Amino acid sequence: FFFGFPQMEVTAVYVYPVKSCKGVKVDTAQVTELGFKYDREWMVVDKKNVCVTLRTVPTLGFIQPEISSDGTLGLNAPDMPSITVPTQTGGKTLNVKIFGLTIPAADQGDEVAQWLSQFLKEDGMRLVHYVPTCGRIADDGNDRWVSRLKSSKEWQVKFPDEYPWLIATDASLKALNASLTKEELPEGKTITMSRFRPNIVVGNTKAWEEDQWGELHVGSVNFHCVKACGRCAIPTIDPETAEFQGTTNNPIPFLTKKRDFGRGPLFGQAAVSFYTSGTVSVGDKVNVVSRRSEYEQAEDRRAPPPAWLPIRQTMWLGVGVVAAFAVALHIRQKKN
Repeated sequence: FFFGFPQMEVTAVYVYPVKSCKGVKVDTAQVTELGFKYDREWMVVDKKNVCVTLRTVPTLGFIQPEISSDGTLGLNAPDMPSITVPTQTGGKTLNVKIFGLTIPAADQGDEVAQWLSQFLKEDGMRLVHYVPTCGRIADDGNDRWVSRLKSSKEWQVKFPDEYPWLIATDASLKALNASLTKEELPEGKTITMSRFRPNIVVGNTKAWEEDQWGELHVGSVNFHCVKACGRCAIPTIDPETAEFQGTTNNPIPFLTKKRDFGRGPLFGQAAVSFYTSGTVSVGDKVNVVSRRSEYEQAEDRRAPPPAWLPIRQTMWLGVGVVAAFAVALHIRQKKN
């Protein structure tokens, strides 16, 4: 306790073995240099070898992965037989596309491909596994957030959208639900944390306190919150129906009004870690090692500057210098 506030702690830990499928709630997750072990190690691609996500195939959210004690992947889905997928890393390699980047990935065979195609009602679906030599780097196209860490390290990632970890808080989710009107959130409905797909959920915080976080000590591991997460359309999908929602049962309209500062509606913190081992467990104490400055928080919220902005800033600086010189010259002439 600190001045009457209970100690922050981890209240939930999630691993998402297959990108865009259901998460697995665990008591403890193992930290690796690529994120949690088993997190987003597999991905579904279409017949053109392009990454498939909930954005285009929301029924992916009905597939429940599970990981056995020996690391074997299992998949379950409504009205489908369960399937076990022994990881294949030395067989056929596909060149797959994920957000415009082409990388190698290990194909997981025809049996699971047919299973996915049947359930998703899309021909040509295949499951691929991460290849350590793929060279995909955590970067959203603007590395100004990571550059704050003053490190030359590049964080290689598996198949997340951007960064290895996403951290959220119970208090912010509670504040979000409390802010929605009856028209926005029908009686009996709740926006659940599963909409936002975090890896680590922290309790005993203030709402939106995570905006200030820089470095966190969680259990035996330190994490660096590199930026607030600008949300896409995925949180608009109702996990129970796998359908996109309109103005009701949808957190995005509220977040757009109250939490969009030019870079999309924000919820949760994308994070990296210099640690290559360790664990995060439910009940682990969470301590804030450092906080972002007000300037960094403002930078975090705003959209990346357009390419022409430095030119415009330089132009106005030049105008300012000329104006200052003209004023000084005028004053000097008046004195004379």
